[in-house]
Amino acid sequence: MPLPAGFSGPVYAYQTFHVRLGALPEFCEVVSALMKASKNDPGLMKMDLHRELPWAQSLSNDEFSLFLMVQEWSNPLDLEKHVTSAHAVRFGATLP
Repeated sequence: MPLPAGFSGPVYAYQTFHVRLGALPEFCEVVSALMKASKNDPGLMKMDLHRELPWAQSLSNDEFSLFLMVQEWSNPLDLEKHVTSAHAVRFGATLP
């Protein structure tokens, strides 16, 4: 969906990760490296990672744990630059 003419932000990105419990340490290392490297990206206003806690309708189970990353960027162009940055590409290539 194209953005309206003159739109300047902010924009939000939400990513979900279903992580095998055996890969949890590696996932935490890889996502920590991404968050640390992204900290100074132009336009980044917020990047948070949340892990689902047990509840009645939980998606996480004995094999997988659900994570949600929430990003807020000042404008669409900065988000686009982040997605193609070396650290974001490395993150995508090294996910367990």
